[in-house]
Amino acid sequence: MLHSYSTILKIAALFYLTAIGPIPSSPKPESPMPESDLMIPALEVDSIEGLPVSFRPLEGKFLLVCFWDVKSENADDLAKETITFYRRFHDQGLDVVSIYPTLSEDAIIQFSERWLIPWPQVSNQHAGDPTPMQIFKVNVIPVNFLVDSNGKVVAQNLAGESAHETIAKALGVTLENIPMPEPPEERTEERIQEPYSPPPRSDRKDANLENEYLAKRLASGVFTSSWSPDGSKLVFGKSQGNGIHILDIATGNIQILNEKGKDPAWSPTGEWIAYVVEPSYDDFTNETVWIMDCEGKNARKLLDGGYPSWSADGNSVIVTSRKEPRLYSIRVDDPNAQPTIYYDDSAGNYPAISPDGSKIAYGLQEELVILDRMTGAVILKRPIPGQSGLLMNWSPDGKRLGFGGYGDFGLWILDLEHKTILELATGKYTMPAWSPDGKKLAFDFRGLPEQEIWIIETEKLDKALADAPRFAETGPLTVVIDPCAEEIMQRFSDHNANLERFQFDFKLCATIEAYNEKREIQANQSVFIQKPNKIAFVLYGGEVGLTMISDGKTLKAFLPMLKTYYEGDAPATIDELRAMLADIPNLNNSPAFPVFILDFILNKSDEQKKDWKQLLYKGKQESEGLEFLTIKVVKKEGAVDYQFITGENPILKKLIPDNSLLIKEVPPPEIKVQIECVFENWKWNEDIADTVFTFTPPDDAVKVDSLAAIVRPPNVR
Repeated sequence: MLHSYSTILKIAALFYLTAIGPIPSSPKPESPMPESDLMIPALEVDSIEGLPVSFRPLEGKFLLVCFWDVKSENADDLAKETITFYRRFHDQGLDVVSIYPTLSEDAIIQFSERWLIPWPQVSNQHAGDPTPMQIFKVNVIPVNFLVDSNGKVVAQNLAGESAHETIAKALGVTLENIPMPEPPEERTEERIQEPYSPPPRSDRKDANLENEYLAKRLASGVFTSSWSPDGSKLVFGKSQGNGIHILDIATGNIQILNEKGKDPAWSPTGEWIAYVVEPSYDDFTNETVWIMDCEGKNARKLLDGGYPSWSADGNSVIVTSRKEPRLYSIRVDDPNAQPTIYYDDSAGNYPAISPDGSKIAYGLQEELVILDRMTGAVILKRPIPGQSGLLMNWSPDGKRLGFGGYGDFGLWILDLEHKTILELATGKYTMPAWSPDGKKLAFDFRGLPEQEIWIIETEKLDKALADAPRFAETGPLTVVIDPCAEEIMQRFSDHNANLERFQFDFKLCATIEAYNEKREIQANQSVFIQKPNKIAFVLYGGEVGLTMISDGKTLKAFLPMLKTYYEGDAPATIDELRAMLADIPNLNNSPAFPVFILDFILNKSDEQKKDWKQLLYKGKQESEGLEFLTIKVVKKEGAVDYQFITGENPILKKLIPDNSLLIKEVPPPEIKVQIECVFENWKWNEDIADTVFTFTPPDDAVKVDSLAAIVRPPNVR
């Protein structure tokens, strides 16, 4: 999600989920259930997918908590039965969570993928203290518990036909109106999983997966994909060179072609697949290129080298030598053919050859280069910030080049025809591969715990590229700074830097849609800043927000929704306060909202520029008789629109998170959040009364011992 800016969204979601409580739903039908003395506290644990899991479902719903051991003899039977429960009753209000005692997360993931389990999986030993097994007083497994929204266990050890009756009774439905679903089928190695959009795992905080492009994960533990000519299948390599597989995108069927190979490339004729074999994992210099048919048969070695690609007619394979700086071409229709030099003086290990063979792109040391293959002339040569190499591919029409680097460089699309550039995904994404008709784009996620292949439709990508900024004629290719936007930001920064005192009001408005309900919440705050060390964030209205006061000696903070209060020594300067707030490990490692306000308003433009990936001027708009200038700032963590009132000194009027440029991480599909922050009543260098920097918490405030505990006190997971 957004980093500094995502705090707005996350604060709204946090208070919606933990303080405001669930959105009211229809009253639960009266259903007498077996009495139980076991009550489950309102605790939250993290699933291995990185999702928060509460043991108390929303009002009107029930949660089936299953304690399993996947190594037990009846594990598969339990999975089949519970999946049947889920498929039959999920739409009526049944949720499920599985908890495993001591298994590794890899074993849990394998079991989950084998059965396509759609609900969260929790490792008991990694779920905190007390553990789920302690909470439910579990001594023997398998066992399951049916929990209502008050935390009451209404039934346990559900099994067989009677379990269907018990669940239906709890939900207030009749079995006659809910047909029995088809029995689930185990997914073998031949059929790992169907395409779906899973929730992002916890390490994808910088990966920014967004439903804007309808991204779907196709397969895990794999990398480097290539399309069949008809676009219905993908061939890819298993991690660490452990074989070549083919995925049927429509059915999810996976066909294993071999058990040793990587970097496959499907021929344009559809007849052959070229791939790389290495004697041992990562033995780069001793790679060899082979071909086989689409059934994994008739395999034969072509020549030494790696990273194969095909000529447009499908008759020749182009190979990168690992011994010398050359590309070789070899015909596949003649078993006795000898390689010929395709391009001499090759500049890199992973070239991208355009579809018509006229251009070669390389990702070199901190540089992207496109050459004319026949003349060697440089078509484009531009710096790439901080990269040691790129993995690239061309669109079928040769007008676009996709590229991604190592680490968190992200996935970029370069439109050479219109000279625009777009960051498609921020994070560990690389290795783009267009379908032959150009309507889909596959790419790798190379993060932890395992590598994955994702896919998007390109219709929205086409529009985003049309609206994308033109890349500058000079300077780093992936950094776009509009001079008009930079000038506005500079004037705003310079004006604030010369002020000793200023104040303003802001209103944070959040519209939250969850589980077919909709709620609008807001926070109204006044902000007072008096250099060098006094600051006040005063909450005066709304459902969410934080009051924080520093008079230069004492720092006080109060969160009304949780009634938590902190008091401690104040930092000597506002800059030190910013640093202290930024280091607080709360809100999923995003800094508190006041940090964003202070950073943007007090940081000089030159300091902020270090984090910019793009700074775009979106033009003028008129509203309520005022003329606004809109600027988009794109950082690694995300994007945000700023609206300024025009004038000698630009006045910030609105802040709107805008993620249309990014594939970003999203909340569960049941939760949608829209945010807007409005700034008003700016005053500069006016006297601020000392009483503004005083605060007394209410009598029922609960004092905590750290500023971080304001948002997440020790007794709230």
